[in-house]
Amino acid sequence: MYFFISKNLTVEQWLKIIDVCKNEGIRVAELEYRIIKSKILKHSCEICKRIKTKARLVDNYGMKSLIKKRFWKIQKKEMILIIME
Repeated sequence: MYFFISKNLTVEQWLKIIDVCKNEGIRVAELEYRIIKSKILKHSCEICKRIKTKARLVDNYGMKSLIKKRFWKIQKKEMILIIME
């Protein structure tokens, strides 16, 4: 049985998980993710991969990397429309 792993955590929750990952390790961060989501999530490799990716993004780009990318896609489309006009 496979449950969809939702990405709908707040920035504060992600920062808490990333902090736990850096200080205590990826397995403890995975458990923290499971506690926050309070769902039965079967595939821990997907959780670990997502936590590592978010941690790298925060290290490289700061807090703005945790903001959803959809805003930037909309902004790009608007800029393209303005240029084309």
